Amino acid sequence: MGMIIDGIGTSEHVDSSSEQMSIQGHDISDLVEGRGVLNFEHDNSVDSIIGHIIFAKKIYGKSDCSNDREKMYWDICGKAFVYIKAELFDAENHAGAAAAAALIRYYHKRKEKILAGFSIEGVTLSRSGNKLERSVGRRLALTLRPCNRSCISGVLEDPMVSEAVKKSELSTISDSNLITVDSIVFEDSIEEIKLSLEALNKTLTGGNYDVAPSALSGGAALQISSSMKNKIKAAVRDWDRTRPLAEVIKA
Repeated sequence: MGMIIDGIGTSEHVDSSSEQMSIQGHDISDLVEGRGVLNFEHDNSVDSIIGHIIFAKKIYGKSDCSNDREKMYWDICGKAFVYIKAELFDAENHAGAAAAAALIRYYHKRKEKILAGFSIEGVTLSRSGNKLERSVGRRLALTLRPCNRSCISGVLEDPMVSEAVKKSELSTISDSNLITVDSIVFEDSIEEIKLSLEALNKTLTGGNYDVAPSALSGGAALQISSSMKNKIKAAVRDWDRTRPLAEVIKA
C-alpha cells in the first residue's frame, strides 16, 4: 500500500482567479466511483499521474462530518467543500509518486504545513458571473500553487514511516527479555529454553567415561563426536517451534 493523503479537494472559497465553486452544483461522480486520478502540477502524462482518488464526499456543515478528520478540515475551511482521500503509487516503484511522497513526508515528519495542495480538474457547465453554478470534477492535481488556498492536504497513512517506527521499536527490546544462541534471537521463550538447556546440560555432564568407547553413555557418548556440538547448535538455530525445544535437542 502506498501513502494515503487526504484533504480539501475544492471548496466554496474564492480562488486566486476570483472564481467561486458551487459545491452543490459540482458533480463528483467520477471521484466517488473510483475513476478519478491524482496528477502532479496538472500534468496528465503517465509519469505524472501519481495516485488514485479512493474516496470523495461533499461536506456542507459539521453535521455532515462522520469522523474527527473531516471535522478538522471543516474547522479549517468553514465553507462547503469536497473531502477526498488519495493513495499514491509510491509503493509501485513509480518514480514521480515516490518523489511526491518524499516531499509530503518531509514536512509531515517535521509537523510543518505541507506545501502541496489540491486543485480540481474538470469542466464548467454553467456559471453566473464569477460563480461556477454547475461543474463536473474529473480528477485532481497535487500542486505547489493551488488556486484555492483552502485546498490543503494531509497525511492519513504512511506505510514507510510505520515500518521505520516498527523497526525502531524492535531495536529497543531489552536484552533481559532475549536469549541469543549463536546469533539466533528468540523472544518470549525464556522459560522453555532454560528448561531445555538444563536438560541438555544434565545429558552432557552425565555418563561414564571409564569404559570402552563403544560403551560410553550420556555426555561421554556425546563427546566422542566432535560434530555433535555443531549439530545441537544447528537444531536450535533451525527450530520451527512446532515441536517442544527439548524434543528437538534430544533428537
